[in-house]
Amino acid sequence: MKKFFLPVAFFALAISAQAQEAQEEIVEVVPSSKYKAANYNKWSVEVNGGGNNAIYNWNNKSSDAKFLGLWHADLGVRYMFNTKFGLKADAGYDRITNRDDSPEFETTQWRFGLQGVINLGRVLSFEDWTKSFSLLFHGGPAYSIFQNDNIPEDDEMFSVMAGLTAQFKLSEKFALTLDATGINNFGMKYTWNGLSRNAEYLTVTTVIPSQVVNGETIPGQTVTSQVANPATNYTRHLNPLLNVSLGLTYYFGNKQQHADWYLEEDLSQRIDNIEEMLKDDDNDGVPNYLDQEPNSAPDAVVDTKGRTIDANGNGVPDVIEQYIKDNYPAAGNAGVLSDSNILKQLIDSGIINVYFDYDKSVPFDASIGGVDFVVEYLKMNPNASVEILGYADPAGGASYNQALSQRRADAVKQIIVGKGINASRLNAKGQGIDGQFKGSAVSAHQLARRVIFKIK
Repeated sequence: MKKFFLPVAFFALAISAQAQEAQEEIVEVVPSSKYKAANYNKWSVEVNGGGNNAIYNWNNKSSDAKFLGLWHADLGVRYMFNTKFGLKADAGYDRITNRDDSPEFETTQWRFGLQGVINLGRVLSFEDWTKSFSLLFHGGPAYSIFQNDNIPEDDEMFSVMAGLTAQFKLSEKFALTLDATGINNFGMKYTWNGLSRNAEYLTVTTVIPSQVVNGETIPGQTVTSQVANPATNYTRHLNPLLNVSLGLTYYFGNKQQHADWYLEEDLSQRIDNIEEMLKDDDNDGVPNYLDQEPNSAPDAVVDTKGRTIDANGNGVPDVIEQYIKDNYPAAGNAGVLSDSNILKQLIDSGIINVYFDYDKSVPFDASIGGVDFVVEYLKMNPNASVEILGYADPAGGASYNQALSQRRADAVKQIIVGKGINASRLNAKGQGIDGQFKGSAVSAHQLARRVIFKIK
């Protein structure tokens, strides 16, 4: 009889713990993306060089700036909050010169800006048709400084800019970029070629060379006149500058990909992965991703990690056999089961327990067999008594779990009373939450929902 009850109890314990652990660990396979740390790099440095065009030069058409003069450069540092939105701090330089057929002038402009960035490639799902091309929209305010040799002071102004950057992925660390950005300067006091917008008239000096007419020399002369300043006819709040540039972006960080190119695994792929993980090739009830013994023999009883509980098939769980071997090598299995003192030690050691489902006070049917060992011991020792200690897992409040653990202890007490033991010999105590499981994985909580025994 004793040989029958011992394996039944431990087989039941293993099966119930395995079922609960597998069920609860599956929940943890795919954590909520809300709390999941980003699996991509967020920082990048961008260097660009190219041309510019100052679209309006309000003097006359002969003073227009050179179209796409090759004197533009900018440097930016960008941070992506996620795969779609980010922020960029940048500095730019432009040198604006005259067309070949215009009066000479040279103007420089420095700007320092802060721009918002939208990864249109991810917003518009470019990944559906390409993995190596994307578009970034960027825009924001800037502080600009305008300099020209013909003006007495630096012209400082507020600017707004916006643009599109085409990205061509070269590797996980580099991307080639082609950018077009429009900038408008508000409040320019001077034109691009250095004319004051505040002067109503301009002084124009014309030199007329000497001439010979009918053998008579007419001396040259210099004529000075006042003409209306065309720069006053145009608003100082409309001063566009166009930049077109080619550049290189470097992504830094210890992740494999940058946010510009990172793709979240789609739901169908996640489901496929979970289904693959939950396969049980050896049909032992433990999914492959948890199975530490993936080739268990048919019908073998295994623990929560898929390891065979009774590898030699003698009806005694391996954990008990190992305990006996380590502590009572001379007695053997049969000697232990007939020895009251050894059985007492087994009970007090915590090996024999009764387990419960989540938020339940009715024990698993298969784990009730462990109660019979306590009953047998009490029948062999009429003067002995037993403490029945109930526990709960860390989920829930302390007061609720205290009451739950008491109900569990009372339920086991009634089972023992029903097997012929006087209630006066049984002291049921609820212990509340088992402190040793606080902070443990959810998969370990099954082991906390139990009743243990202490011989008195």
